[in-house]
Amino acid sequence: IYFFVVVQKGCIGGCLLCARIMYHITQISMFMKSQSQHTMWLILSALILCSCGYKKQAKEVTKDFFSAIKNEKEEKMAELYPDVGNLQNYYKSDTIIFKEVIDLGDNKYSVSVTNKFTNGFGKSTESQIVIFTKPKDDKKPGDGYEIYDSKGLCDLSDDAIYKFAKRKGYLSGDTLTDQKVAKKVSEASKELISTALKFATYLRENVTVSDWNWETNDYSYSASGRGVVKNNTKYAIPDVKYVVTYMKRDGTEITQDGGRVTYDEIRPYGMESFSFYTSYVGNASRARIRLEFDDEFILETVAKGEYE
Repeated sequence: IYFFVVVQKGCIGGCLLCARIMYHITQISMFMKSQSQHTMWLILSALILCSCGYKKQAKEVTKDFFSAIKNEKEEKMAELYPDVGNLQNYYKSDTIIFKEVIDLGDNKYSVSVTNKFTNGFGKSTESQIVIFTKPKDDKKPGDGYEIYDSKGLCDLSDDAIYKFAKRKGYLSGDTLTDQKVAKKVSEASKELISTALKFATYLRENVTVSDWNWETNDYSYSASGRGVVKNNTKYAIPDVKYVVTYMKRDGTEITQDGGRVTYDEIRPYGMESFSFYTSYVGNASRARIRLEFDDEFILETVAKGEYE
């Protein structure tokens, strides 16, 4: 019975801790006077070895997961960590160093690692990550482990929605795991998008094209024009674009053309002139113009709290 337990449930590959424990258990069991006492020690040894074996599986699934990250095998990552699709901007990996494995109870383990990565420019980064593991089947922990959560796997420091969520109080304290952060960020995104749409409307109403005109060339069917953009807001606005739509007399659209008003920011309460040329507009007799604003600028402005 004793040998069966060691082979079937023992630590994979042999564990020095297990060897020492079993040595002492064997010595103690030699002095057991009754069959019941002897059986009790055998059960104890089996429990210890099972626990050590599952800890080994927790480390194995962690190792395999970071190997999948290193080799950019997203399907394998999802197999080992089913909810990894909820996360974004996770760290890349070259190698990991195991630091600690903690028994969380119910056959669950947290695995702490130091993750190291060097990018193509030779810049090295090091991050401290915790992986939370559990049996794929709670009733059969010996059949393999999977990852159900993590902490520190993602870098969201430059993400606009994350910054908004943090400023608005969706993320409090430093105990949130990656999955909990992802859920909170998703909740915050709804408020962010709603505010961003309001800001976009505000820009359309207060940043306008004035004094613009256009004309066609009767021989080449091209068109050219010019105009002035007036910024009636307190914001320095980057990457403002124009879109011109050319139409027939009855309003039927012929073509569209567009470009940047300027490669610089339009200063607060300032103006910027621009010109445009469209190579073919057919027999267009009407045109309209609109402005488009950079999505990243809108999100970043709202995330920072510069527009409420």
